[in-house]
Amino acid sequence: MKVPPLELHSAKVLQYTIFDETVYSTDATKHSIAGTAMEMPAGLAIASADGAFYLLYCDENWQVLTDTWHQSISEAKSQAEFEFEKLGDWKILADDV
Repeated sequence: MKVPPLELHSAKVLQYTIFDETVYSTDATKHSIAGTAMEMPAGLAIASADGAFYLLYCDENWQVLTDTWHQSISEAKSQAEFEFEKLGDWKILADDV
């Protein structure tokens, strides 16, 4: 999986992490798309727009599957850690807004 684009869903991508075979879902939350359970994402990105931060759940091509809204980067990371075990390091793509 390559580095994500600088922008996803009209939001500036700040940080990202790519899943490997050791990452797994805690099953603490369930995401669905059109009533169907979402598959395991290939990576996560934290993006910013309009003063808010979004945790973006992406496929292997950085297509956004779903997202969650947060007031800070740390809240977005906490959500990611609540949902997934063995997350890799977050890589910085752009400076904080």
